[in-house]
Amino acid sequence: MPTALITGGATGIGRATVKLLPARGYQVAVTGQNPDSLARAGSELPSDDVLVVRSGGACSPTPTYKRGVPESGRDARRSKNPFERLGASQEVAEAAAFLAFNAAGYITSQDTTADGGYGLSV
Repeated sequence: MPTALITGGATGIGRATVKLLPARGYQVAVTGQNPDSLARAGSELPSDDVLVVRSGGACSPTPTYKRGVPESGRDARRSKNPFERLGASQEVAEAAAFLAFNAAGYITSQDTTADGGYGLSV
């Protein structure tokens, strides 16, 4: 059984990924900064088959994002997004889950930017 290491896996996008991957046959190792949140998230020790995926640049209303970006900033971000909304943690987790799946076996590591097309000129 392969193992996925989820950094920041105690909350938000990371937590959604931690919940999703076991259903797809992965053991999950979780890292994060808040020991209490990590204890709640739970994790399994990694095996020798580990893939690391970092989801960066996501426009998702995670607790960290909400603390750091005021509502006016979130509104501005929504207005510049082709979908006119922020992404859900589950949507970003799906991208990470794909990269951890055997169908993406040739991809050894990836830094995904799941931002709904934020900043694209149309």
